[in-house]
Amino acid sequence: MIIGVNSFAQTTKKRPDNASSFRISNLNITTNNAGVDDVGNAKDNSESTLARVNSYAGLALIGGYRSTLRLEYSNIIEYVPANSKFYLKVNSNESGLLNGLLGGSVGNLLNGVLGIVIGGEHVTDFTLKNASGTNVIAVNTNNAPVNQDKVNFAVDKTGTNFYGIFYPTQAIKTIDIQDRTTFSVLGTTNYFDIYDAFYYNNVSRCDVPLLTSYTINSEQILSALSSVPVVDAYRAIDDDLNSYSAIGISSLLALGAGNEIEQFVHLPNAINNKVTRFVVQLPSGLLSVPVGQESSIVFYKDNVQVGTVKLDNNLIGLDLLGLVNQNDKKVSFTAVPRDISGNIIPFDKVGIR
Repeated sequence: MIIGVNSFAQTTKKRPDNASSFRISNLNITTNNAGVDDVGNAKDNSESTLARVNSYAGLALIGGYRSTLRLEYSNIIEYVPANSKFYLKVNSNESGLLNGLLGGSVGNLLNGVLGIVIGGEHVTDFTLKNASGTNVIAVNTNNAPVNQDKVNFAVDKTGTNFYGIFYPTQAIKTIDIQDRTTFSVLGTTNYFDIYDAFYYNNVSRCDVPLLTSYTINSEQILSALSSVPVVDAYRAIDDDLNSYSAIGISSLLALGAGNEIEQFVHLPNAINNKVTRFVVQLPSGLLSVPVGQESSIVFYKDNVQVGTVKLDNNLIGLDLLGLVNQNDKKVSFTAVPRDISGNIIPFDKVGIR
């Protein structure tokens, strides 16, 4: 996906001022300045350094602990603004966890396709608090997929850098990241890495940082899956115009209407003066005309749908049947949500459904 841009301002981030840590043992003994390696790396200006939040299940309740990284904005005028987006660049020692969260679903999708289970012994908690210490967002790696109005996990154009995108409805002063591992007979050590923490206080129109994720909407799709429903999702936003993500699998054709896979492109803020351009191809081995006619470009603001543009003859300017029969033919088109007066409706997320 390409967004037309015209500006020379620099994209800048506002990071927390303070970082601290504490560790709580299985016996509920708290130790300050412990449990997190290289605390300051979570708020420095480098996206390649990291703070590691550790946890240990313990062996027969001996030596176990959970740890918390606490990030704070000290100046009230620099708190994370209400109704904005707050980002954490993250990683985990659990292979496949973030790829699973990227899909925004649980159950057979993760267990059967990726070979992991969300809801196991290792859990990372994310708590965003206002100035009075009240929780505004409290989610974790177990329940994030069912709290997508509060958090999305997404990946950048490299396919290797993962981010949590949080949507606070109040100004945020404090962010806690806690890693915990429940008791096991053998004892298990885990960790969660924080590379960066920030919100955008200025976004250049010539350097719009895009992220992508996807979701599915039914248990029927979960049960039909034998492969990841969106392959190479990051390639939809990378710098190579010849690369692509592949949305959908042939086994979905028998499920009928109403079963949907949607890939999202996340923008850092809402725009109302640019259009989006897509380059797509409709392989005949995957899509039929009815499936193509049900496909659409969906626009959102603050996670609320604000517009839909059908992938039909009016949009692509070609006969859809002819396009499907010309396997792998690429088509380029623009799409944007408009009101009844023809004005662009502000949007900050785009879905390809």
